[in-house]
Amino acid sequence: WCYNGGMPGPTLVVKPGDRLVINLFNDMGAEMAPKEWAFNEDGRYNSTNLHVHGLFVSPLPSSDHILVQVGPGQAYTYVYDIPPWHPTGTYWYHPHRHNSATAQVAL
Repeated sequence: WCYNGGMPGPTLVVKPGDRLVINLFNDMGAEMAPKEWAFNEDGRYNSTNLHVHGLFVSPLPSSDHILVQVGPGQAYTYVYDIPPWHPTGTYWYHPHRHNSATAQVAL
């Protein structure tokens, strides 16, 4: 569970007014058998998505929509329009698919 083969993922550098496009391809492999991980209710640890913290961006698809699910072998393109008035700073991104985010961030 990593981005571009690294943990943490790559540093993304953007400026106010930029458009950030991220093509997320999920190559984590087939889903595990249901209940293989006791604390995952739906057994889909290898479905994922992407969520950003601190960026003033839209919460709708195809931007920072936390309910998007990218299953194994699927791709999704995120488009973040950074407002021209956005403050500079260090922000964070991580997987946020409910029921699998804890394992994907912690492992």
